[in-house]
Amino acid sequence: MNCAANRILIYIGLLAASLSAGRVSAEERYQILFNGKDFSGWEGQDGFWSIESGTIVGQTTPENPAKGNTFLIWDGDVKDFDFRCKVKFSGNNSGVQGS
Repeated sequence: MNCAANRILIYIGLLAASLSAGRVSAEERYQILFNGKDFSGWEGQDGFWSIESGTIVGQTTPENPAKGNTFLIWDGDVKDFDFRCKVKFSGNNSGVQGS
C-alpha cells in the first residue's frame, strides 16, 4: 500500500473510533421516570391513580367522579427533553400535558 492509502485507512479508523466512542446507550441518554412498581417521584390525588401490570392507570367512575381536573405529576426538574410514552385513552376527556 502506498502512503496515501495508509493515511486514508488511518482516517477511516479514527473516524470509526470517534463515532463508536460517541455512542451512548438508551439508559445513558434517557431518564426513566416510572419504575413500573410504585409512584416514587410522582404526586397525584388518591383514588384516581393506580398501577396495573406495571402500567399507570387513571380512572374515574360514577362512584368516584373527578370534581374538576386531576393530574398525576412527576416531581422533578427538566430542561430540553423528549417525552416518550405509550398511552391508551378510553372514554372522554383524557390527555398528556407537558410544560
